[in-house]
Amino acid sequence: MQDLFEVENSMNGEWLPKAAVEFDLRQDVLLYASASKAIRNGGLNSSFTVAQADEIDNEDISYDPDEMWAYEAGVKSQWLDNTLVINGSVFYNKWNDIQTLIGTSAGSLFENAGEAVSTGFELEGFWQINDWISFTSAFNYTKSEFKDRQVWETPESLVISQLLGNPPNIIEDGNQLPNVPEYSLSLAVDVVYPTALTDIDFTGHLDYQWVDERYQNSVNDPALLLPDYALSNLRLGLQSENWSVVGYVSNLSNEISPQSILRVGPGGSTRAAYLNRPRTWGLNLTYSF
Repeated sequence: MQDLFEVENSMNGEWLPKAAVEFDLRQDVLLYASASKAIRNGGLNSSFTVAQADEIDNEDISYDPDEMWAYEAGVKSQWLDNTLVINGSVFYNKWNDIQTLIGTSAGSLFENAGEAVSTGFELEGFWQINDWISFTSAFNYTKSEFKDRQVWETPESLVISQLLGNPPNIIEDGNQLPNVPEYSLSLAVDVVYPTALTDIDFTGHLDYQWVDERYQNSVNDPALLLPDYALSNLRLGLQSENWSVVGYVSNLSNEISPQSILRVGPGGSTRAAYLNRPRTWGLNLTYSF
């Protein structure tokens, strides 16, 4: 059993402690828990945006540091003569004065938006099925939400938002944190199989990733909700000790999904999206001297 307390760092004169404990339940099963504190530096916003946005005070040219306490507990284990690895963890993160991007009538600014909490669990596994085939997987669940109601509107800016069809610039208690999907899943299979040719192996890799829908901003604007998407990739080839020939196909199903959505134009009246790459294939040749 190992018990550890360590002061990791300091910022702005404030200590950032970290404490961790580990316990060997048996030779191939490890239990652990940790608690740590972190701080992100504050910064400066655009002076032009602050001057043009009537709903923003001049002192909002700057935003303050935010603080997070992170707690995690989990297990790391090996089974079946160490051919099967199963790891799992649960976590709880709490922010104070969390930094988030706020849309205004003149552009976006970073502001401190009170408290936020993120909880969830992670599972991951690796299985060496036999001498040639292995399988990996991971699953994540995260519930992240703001705990304070934040209003970043004046009556004048609210009228502008309504005219443009934009939601009120209000972070409601319970809004999801931006860019945090509730669920995600990944699976992969790898093959390395010896051929009849001396010192040459056939190699293959197939993976699949699915990501849940997530909001692009703190006010949870439905127009900026990214849909869930799934991508898969395939690689097949031959390899020896010092060379390889591998063909690949990325995005097998040719799924096209927005990876980022932005409000652009006057008052954010127009939406623009960045899309993932379509199906792509090619051939990689490598040789090491």
